[in-house]
Amino acid sequence: MRQKTTKSLFVSHDFNARNDSKIIKLRMEHGWHGYGLFWALVEMLVDTTDYQLPVDYKSLSFGLQAEEKVLQSVIEDFGLFVVKGKVFYSKTLKQRMKYKETERQKKSEGGQKGNEIRWKNHNQKTEQQKANSREEERLKSVYGDEVEQEIFRNSTTTYEV
Repeated sequence: MRQKTTKSLFVSHDFNARNDSKIIKLRMEHGWHGYGLFWALVEMLVDTTDYQLPVDYKSLSFGLQAEEKVLQSVIEDFGLFVVKGKVFYSKTLKQRMKYKETERQKKSEGGQKGNEIRWKNHNQKTEQQKANSREEERLKSVYGDEVEQEIFRNSTTTYEV
């Protein structure tokens, strides 16, 4: 339950989350205050490496400036969180974050492959330039400094003797 070293910019969620049956029951019991506590807890969960927090209602309620009983109710009474031993988490949040991490990993791997291709092409081009330069030096040594540069720019040029 360590905090992440990088911060998330956002947490994706359904635009109509307020109408979810569990959230409606939460709002019926605790109003928009309970809804705000729910999202504050989700934000806190996202800020951890394993998307779970210790079941420490006293500390959580102090940090969120909420009554301990209300916070405990938000966590335990509406099926929004799973309490397992000394920790709690959101099953839905873990699923969403797993998907997000998988997508991020795919993009990272794609970027790495693209970078490898780019550098491979760059290295091949550099090797070709070096070979051209060696050929230019060889021709200069054979024919002197009067070798035309066009020879190296257009390899399809035909020369007549």
